[in-house]
Amino acid sequence: MTAADPRQAAVERAVKAAAMALLARDIGISEALAAVATAIGGTEDETATPRELAAAGRQAHRAQVLAQIGRLEKEGRGRAAASIVARLHAADVRDPVEVETLRNKFCRWRRAEKRASARLPSPTSATG
Repeated sequence: MTAADPRQAAVERAVKAAAMALLARDIGISEALAAVATAIGGTEDETATPRELAAAGRQAHRAQVLAQIGRLEKEGRGRAAASIVARLHAADVRDPVEVETLRNKFCRWRRAEKRASARLPSPTSATG
């Protein structure tokens, strides 16, 4: 989109409205900024293929879910954090199968994130 493109103003208003809605839901500033950055990043990259845009959307969703789980765990929710986030993201909160499926998926994501961070060497423990 160019500066003269009338759609740019509409996109900017939508991004601002989305950011304000995220902040109104009392999430962390970093989570809101990450969501806005992914939304803005998707509008600026005109060379990305639809497949790349879909992958970026999935990665942004995964990062947002993991950030919510991490925030709830820091607040002391512990093992219930994945269930709470699953209820927030479920299309039908009263469907126990959907909530349980999302909870299991989010737990797998969290375990994979912990394993990936455990594999990285600590910069303080590096010798040399």
